[in-house]
Amino acid sequence: MMVLCLTYKNVVNCTILMCNDNVVSDTVNCARDLLSWHKILGHCNYDDVLKLDSVVDGMKVIGGIQKPADCNICVLGKMTQGRSRTPRCRSTAPLVLVHTDLAGPSEPISCEGFKYAVSFRDDYSGIMFVYFLKI
Repeated sequence: MMVLCLTYKNVVNCTILMCNDNVVSDTVNCARDLLSWHKILGHCNYDDVLKLDSVVDGMKVIGGIQKPADCNICVLGKMTQGRSRTPRCRSTAPLVLVHTDLAGPSEPISCEGFKYAVSFRDDYSGIMFVYFLKI
């Protein structure tokens, strides 16, 4: 077992490495393949992992510098949720759907002592009413 602490851009990342038959190690260094270092470093891109190999003591990339096939975790992390561009259905009659919002407490308090505001908006007509509250 070995603890590897790397500092990159003022961030310290410590990882416990279990060295076994698949890993070449000694008391100072631990060598792993590019994909393993990629996973250990929180899915850091492969080019940066290769740059770290030359500047970090105790880190050795073995097995060539060929970039492995796409990492499934990295592919999922780059996906975004698609948005529907179709407008939502609006209300078909007044006061069927009313949106409301409460804001406060606000500073400074008004001259009349109001700290809160509540708004009501009718989805069908778009009419909005705002009431101020002292509570």
